[in-house]
Amino acid sequence: VLRFGCVEGHFIVEAEKAVYDPQGSGELFSANGSNAERLAIVLNEGEAEVLAGQLDPKTVAATLIDIEGAEAVVIKRGASGCLVATAEGSISYVPAFRTRKVFKIGSGDIFSAAFAFAWMKCSMTAHDAARFASSNAAIYVETRNPRIQTEWPELDPVTAQPSALKIAVVSDQETTLDHWLASEARSALYSLGVRNVQLVDRFERKRLADTLTDVDAIVALPLSPYGMAVEAIAFGRDHSKPTHIFNDGGSRELIDLIGASQPFDDLAGCLYNSVWQ
Repeated sequence: VLRFGCVEGHFIVEAEKAVYDPQGSGELFSANGSNAERLAIVLNEGEAEVLAGQLDPKTVAATLIDIEGAEAVVIKRGASGCLVATAEGSISYVPAFRTRKVFKIGSGDIFSAAFAFAWMKCSMTAHDAARFASSNAAIYVETRNPRIQTEWPELDPVTAQPSALKIAVVSDQETTLDHWLASEARSALYSLGVRNVQLVDRFERKRLADTLTDVDAIVALPLSPYGMAVEAIAFGRDHSKPTHIFNDGGSRELIDLIGASQPFDDLAGCLYNSVWQ
């Protein structure tokens, strides 16, 4: 059984093997009387903290294994991949895989389904099943194809230490839409674990170069071919600074100015790639 936590009710299951994804329900697998001979729990960091009352992922995993008698706990960590802990005491890490697009809706469901298939049906270890799931999640967010893939082309594993990064979000912010987009980008980077996000607006144009010198990456939100974001793109190119450009249907002139920088037409993909160094 692959059991999901639900909003308006819950499923009571008896299983030889079960994978449980709480889906933000805040409910432990056993809380409603469910039980399984073999249990694995798949959840994200926020859900793990709620269920275990702990912040450290390793401590959270150990607590859930102890409370639920689970064989394995997989904690998804967004751009940083996931942590896999087992009842035998092993801790391992599975990377995320680079994609240009990141369509997030349903990606957690795909991860849990792929993990359940690999761990329960194919008898993979928890670590290998999590890697299989991470690969399938990457394929899904890139293609939106929900089918579990048993074979796929070589994927590029990436590492991320978001909390160690300083990222500048550059936008002219002349309209309400500009302000909203810049704020959304900053909030999304915070949610990915980046603690040092500098929002650079048009009032800082004269000292733009000084501002960008000590950042690890630049996110440019170009809306005008003569805007400050284009200057930031040129700075990144000239100083070999990782620069990630979001240009959703921009003008041909702007795209020509950007040149070979390959702008993203997907904001989530742009932001995830700025964290994947």
